Amino acid sequence: MLKSRGYKDCINSVTTPDEVKAILSDAQNQNDSQFKADKLADKKKSAITEINKMKHLSDEQKQNFSDRVDDARTVSGVGRILSQAREKC
Repeated sequence: MLKSRGYKDCINSVTTPDEVKAILSDAQNQNDSQFKADKLADKKKSAITEINKMKHLSDEQKQNFSDRVDDARTVSGVGRILSQAREKC
């Protein structure tokens, strides 16, 4: 709904408080989603950097853990994979 118009344009075109609330809710949800995506991307980047510095892992193990981090869908999932890499002997 809001892809083709800005939020201000949408708010200016609605006629009821409920419509304004819906637009504001959509904007907040989009902002929250972007924040979570950015946080996940940052966590993945730092985890892969750390994994690549681990001297106790072979190149193959580093690649395997890095691939798993890339496939992770949550920050906690990235954290679990990083913990597994740290514990690998």
